[in-house]
Amino acid sequence: MKKKKVIILGGGIAGLTTAWRLAELGISVTVVERDKIVGGLSKTVSHKNFLFDYSAHRFNSDNQEVIRRFKQLVGKHCIYKKKITYIRHWGKYMSYPPKVWEVVRAMPKRILIPATFEFIGTFIKNLIKETPKKSFADWTRGYFGKTLSHHLNEKYAEKIWKRPADQLSSDWAATRIGSFKLFDFILALFFPDRYKKVYSKSDPDTEWFYYSDIGIGYFPQRMSEEIEKLGGKVITGANVTSINKEKLSYVISYTKDNVSFTEKSPTIVSSIPLNVLCRCLVSKVPERVEKAVKRLEYLTVLVVNILLNKPKVNDASWIYYPEENLLFNYVLEYKNWSRKMVPPGKTSLSANVTCDMEYDG
Repeated sequence: MKKKKVIILGGGIAGLTTAWRLAELGISVTVVERDKIVGGLSKTVSHKNFLFDYSAHRFNSDNQEVIRRFKQLVGKHCIYKKKITYIRHWGKYMSYPPKVWEVVRAMPKRILIPATFEFIGTFIKNLIKETPKKSFADWTRGYFGKTLSHHLNEKYAEKIWKRPADQLSSDWAATRIGSFKLFDFILALFFPDRYKKVYSKSDPDTEWFYYSDIGIGYFPQRMSEEIEKLGGKVITGANVTSINKEKLSYVISYTKDNVSFTEKSPTIVSSIPLNVLCRCLVSKVPERVEKAVKRLEYLTVLVVNILLNKPKVNDASWIYYPEENLLFNYVLEYKNWSRKMVPPGKTSLSANVTCDMEYDG
């Protein structure tokens, strides 16, 4: 039987994971990545012996097989870190997710009193019947009430996504906040140890996470190496110019170092932006698809990295800043993730900023 072949467009985590698994199954794979380095948004860059990730990417899961695979890839560079996170509310720093007693102490009384009554009312309503949760605002207000939701969840979500919380999907709230357990959250007000049960191990705000001590970019780099070890190809610095259907196969044309190349396969898996994919297709895209793609909006992430000639700033993994008057969303200190991210005796800060910018791929 002729060996099957699959071309994967995009060498980010999604594309590389797909290619790695297919290669393990004996399928011939070719990954075509536009950037010179694989990883997509999970890259690590080096500057003057400082290492910076593109963002605060860490790894955790309730699935032990997934954890095993991550450890297998990262090997001796795999570390297990306790998360120390803070958020700034009402001019005060508190742990994140905020503990109930921290919110009570920090919140101005004019907000605290109505927020408390709303929270109790929401809890009682949920005991009787849960309300439908279509948007991010619906989801968080359905657990915390309007006032707490606005201050503790919606402000930060709106700052990141540049959209009102009622225009964001409830799926994002469920993913971002995780399998939140309201009953344990309430009990934590009286029994602090109970707070450990509020989130499961795979939630974004779980206490511990896995990481590569030389930056998250080592993870996709290792996947790329495994793919090639299994006989696959990972082509970087390749800009796809067209995708054409020829009988039972697709022909991918791309340029690399100003030279044109082609790859042919009956199957393509795409992980690149939809507007880029549609622009590359030679055949006419259905009108309804074209209109839907044109309606898609993209956010740009700007990362500002600061090199500091001092041993440390604080103990935080990262700190969230939901205030509207501050440009950045969060600040992190990579030395608190791994000492190998900075030269001896020095540290660094990395600030994340999201903004609306024209994106044409």
